[in-house]
Amino acid sequence: QGSRLVSVAAGLIQPVEPLLSVQPTSFDFGGLTLDAAPLTHTFQVQNVGIGALSGEAGFVSGSSSDFSLLGPTTYTDLAPGDPPVGIEVAFDPSSAGAKSAQILFSVTAGAGSKVVTVSGIGGVGQISIDPSGDLAFGDVAVGQTKDLAFTVKNTGDGPLQGSVTLSGSSEFTLRSGATAVTSISYDLNPQATRPISVRFAPITAGQKTGTATF
Repeated sequence: QGSRLVSVAAGLIQPVEPLLSVQPTSFDFGGLTLDAAPLTHTFQVQNVGIGALSGEAGFVSGSSSDFSLLGPTTYTDLAPGDPPVGIEVAFDPSSAGAKSAQILFSVTAGAGSKVVTVSGIGGVGQISIDPSGDLAFGDVAVGQTKDLAFTVKNTGDGPLQGSVTLSGSSEFTLRSGATAVTSISYDLNPQATRPISVRFAPITAGQKTGTATF
């Protein structure tokens, strides 16, 4: 009683047939705005076995149509030691969101096909801050307060998440309603805005400065 599962593994010391190598084994294109030029990446195909190797690259069913193959998709009669054949893939998102695809690199009339995964994100958030320079409070009497605000806007075509903090003089504080806070987060859809309120409450005379980091 009591079955046991045993794993075994072995390394190939001497190939006995064509052996397909595809590098890299996956690739992430990252984020791309919807109006940007397509991004491309080239996979390198080689025969690391013996004999001649042929095959073709193609997308697996269910892959996002935002990826495409550019140029030749076949590799024919690759001998060991031949220069690698490049198979170029493009990412051109038509809508916002995470995208992925699988590409099958086949071996004609043989085993050893490889599947690689490509991924990317359509739509990228871009931050705009108004005013883009100084938030100038001017002269404020000691013991008095003055509130001004930055406006954060997402000018991109994907979601924008982030936060703002203050450093420098402690006489500047971020405000959430009537409460002083150490940071304010924002989560903005494309073209959405968020005001960021800052209060200056001097307790001593003199020039005071702070830095807002978004």
